[in-house]
Amino acid sequence: MREKDKEHSVSEIEDELLVKEVLRGRSGSFDTLVKRYQSVVYATTYRFVQNREDALDIAQEVFLKTYRSLDKWRPTGRFKSWLLRIAVNMSIDHLRRRNRKPRFVGTEDLRQFGHEAVKEHLQPRKPSDMVSDSELGGLIRKAVDKLPEKQKVVFMLRHYEGLLLKEIAEIMNCTEGTVKTHLFRATGKLRGELQELRRDFMRG
Repeated sequence: MREKDKEHSVSEIEDELLVKEVLRGRSGSFDTLVKRYQSVVYATTYRFVQNREDALDIAQEVFLKTYRSLDKWRPTGRFKSWLLRIAVNMSIDHLRRRNRKPRFVGTEDLRQFGHEAVKEHLQPRKPSDMVSDSELGGLIRKAVDKLPEKQKVVFMLRHYEGLLLKEIAEIMNCTEGTVKTHLFRATGKLRGELQELRRDFMRG
């Protein structure tokens, strides 16, 4: 077993034990779960709403809902994945209530993805044609914001949160094959959209 898989297994066993303790009335064990996952839950909610106060409020609601629904979780799936599913759904619900779509901010990995997508079929003619990181970040945001909701969520969880396909499948409550399809389509659309945006940028 690989070292990373061992770490996952240990964490999953610990989570299961903590959940059992909470259900037996040891509420302090839930505090341990909150401390373990509060950073990743906040990061996930912030990716969607991009507002610190809203993200903090949603994260608190996520843990409150998790606590109230703890008896519904089954150890056939990762507790972390179940928790993040609640975080994703509540973040999207929050945006829907405000008639807003999930937005996206580029990271270093995504900027690299953008550079590769632009250069793959559209080489700049001269050095002055190169797109800066800040400009490319704007192109990426525009491109990702145009993705259908499920493709956007899958792409975000994979490239932003670095989750495994299996984990994303658990969060999205679908098969790994469906996740691969969403990811493949999202990547293809992004490459095409970035090239179009790049052309528009160069013409401007």
